[in-house]
Amino acid sequence: SEFRFGILSGESGCGKSSFLQAGLLPSLEQVSQPHTGVYVKISNEDPIQSLRTAMVRDFGLPQEEFQDADFIRLLEAAASAVSNPIVVVLDQFEQFFVHRKLKQDREPFVQAMAAWYRRTNLSQVKVLVSVRGDFSDRLVELQQSMGYSIGPGQNFRLEKFVPEEAAAVMRIIAELEGLRFDAPFVERMAREELASREDGLISPVDLQVLA
Repeated sequence: SEFRFGILSGESGCGKSSFLQAGLLPSLEQVSQPHTGVYVKISNEDPIQSLRTAMVRDFGLPQEEFQDADFIRLLEAAASAVSNPIVVVLDQFEQFFVHRKLKQDREPFVQAMAAWYRRTNLSQVKVLVSVRGDFSDRLVELQQSMGYSIGPGQNFRLEKFVPEEAAAVMRIIAELEGLRFDAPFVERMAREELASREDGLISPVDLQVLA
């Protein structure tokens, strides 16, 4: 209930987007205190425009009325539309830095985030930023503007699979598809063929190839 802003990081291809879309967002509506999730994919487009599109889609806001709405107005409209707390997921946030290399180009959105964080009437709106690990230090720019320090309860890293987890994923796929599952073979394949020689972990990309 105290969560306002947090970071999910992980290396490219570790499954952050899948985790968010297939795991976190569906589960938000099923917990004891349901939350409404909003998924926003960051690209070369203005992030506030991306948020507008998501808000119109998910909350049924009139497109004509909100086509020029700023960040705060969009969040206030969403908060008025539902009684649940709202979790805005900003996925692939490294694109914000890739396409806005100059600080002055990033400033409007950075200041919009700071304005949201200061608004007590928007405390039920929470933001989770998902970013590639090699860009995670760039989020200091947001935190400094917001005056916010990340603690262990707001900073998450999505790791690759250990071999046992990879085998469990394959078992579930087999069960869903009605296929026979040779557990010892798959576990050995995961451990001896898929696991990295450097850290013993398995990338979801490699697991998908095996599947």
